[in-house]
Amino acid sequence: MPLEDEIYIEQCKNGDNTGFFNLVNKYKGMIFSVILQRNIDRNNAEDLTQEVFIKAYNSIHKLKNPDKFASWLYGIAYHTSIDWIRKRKKEKTIDIEIMGMRIGDFILVTFPGEPSAEVGLNIKKKSPHKFTFIAGYSNGYIYYAPTEKQRKNTGFAQEDCDCLVAPEWQKLYEDKISAILKKL
Repeated sequence: MPLEDEIYIEQCKNGDNTGFFNLVNKYKGMIFSVILQRNIDRNNAEDLTQEVFIKAYNSIHKLKNPDKFASWLYGIAYHTSIDWIRKRKKEKTIDIEIMGMRIGDFILVTFPGEPSAEVGLNIKKKSPHKFTFIAGYSNGYIYYAPTEKQRKNTGFAQEDCDCLVAPEWQKLYEDKISAILKKL
């Protein structure tokens, strides 16, 4: 470990935050990469990188071997990302991105899957804009998205059981899109 790291760590232990600021600048790229290697998206990786440094800051006084700082920090990053993944698996949620855009009177909102026609018609009805359209597109993990009523029907039709969304998805989506439409 470079001598400068030892100096920075000693500054931290003595209450000088400049030392920690220097360590963050030096190691933030490495930590971000460690987290990205766990297939975590960039936005969450940025948040987790910050969380790693907060944990390190709060426990740097426990670091007995300053020459092991990089591997100690790596361990915090590794365990923080693994904990995040485990928590997400328990939640069984999928993050999606939706957007709306306006070009003149033309309004377009998106959904990363194939929503049923009823969902699209509901959005058109709720929209304050005359020319509102919904674009469904496949991103590889959400395909057909039935209405809440269809999803609660546990029959054997493809649209009832060949999807990844819970019944409550429709209201959540329509509420988010309504908020976007009001801003356009």
